[in-house]
Amino acid sequence: GTFTVSNENITVLEALAMAGDLTIQGKRTNIMLIREQNGKKEIHTLDLTDRNLLNSPVYYMVQNDVLYIEPNRTKVQSSISNYNFFITLASFMISTTLLTISLLK
Repeated sequence: GTFTVSNENITVLEALAMAGDLTIQGKRTNIMLIREQNGKKEIHTLDLTDRNLLNSPVYYMVQNDVLYIEPNRTKVQSSISNYNFFITLASFMISTTLLTISLLK
């Protein structure tokens, strides 16, 4: 989501807390902070499990920073499983409908 912050100094951790924190499906070791400086986008990789994060030059966010949380393998596999389930269900419904139509003729 997008958040308006009244405090000038907001940390990455505070921003994540405002967004509702990370779910179990978010990778804590590969968070991207996208920052535009001098017309160029810079991507910084953050690891929330590393205590050196507190000393990182991007620990404090600036206006228009974007945080991207990479989904972990469980989330990706879950999405694929959901997709496969709906494909199977749609195929079943179509074949059942076609079978019913052919039996009625």
